[in-house]
Formats: sequence, C-alpha cells, structure tokens
Amino acid sequence: SSPVYDSFVEAGVRRFQARHGLNTTGALNSATLASMNVPVETRLRQLELNVVRLRSYAGNLGNRYVIVNIPAAIVE
Repeated sequence: SSPVYDSFVEAGVRRFQARHGLNTTGALNSATLASMNVPVETRLRQLELNVVRLRSYAGNLGNRYVIVNIPAAIVE
C-alpha cells in the first residue's frame, strides 16, 4: 500500500516470486498477491508436511541422487 516502489521493493518481490514458483516479473500481479495473502496457518501446514517428506528421504538416497525443486526450478 506504500506509494514507494523502488528497485529494492522490486528485488524483494522478485525473490518472493522465485521462492514461490511464480514468474519473476517484479510486478505485483494477481498471482503474486494471491500467494502473498495465503494465511500463515496454511504456510505452516505446508512446512510441516514438507519436513515429514524430507525426513522420510534422510539416509535412504544412497551415494548418488537427484533432488528436484519444481516450484523453484532447482535441481540438486
């Protein structure tokens, strides 16, 4: 709601978009606003589920493995 939208705010929006698998335009579009407005309880539940998934993989991957983070477009 601030009238200031400088390069620092745009960079923050881009980082948010990248972390949430959105197009990194740096603009506050409807998809970005919808993602920003997800209730904290929903985000906490997502984190809890992902911790369970990560723990189930721990130690069972062997010496060679590939992990793909689809929303972030990262392959490890």
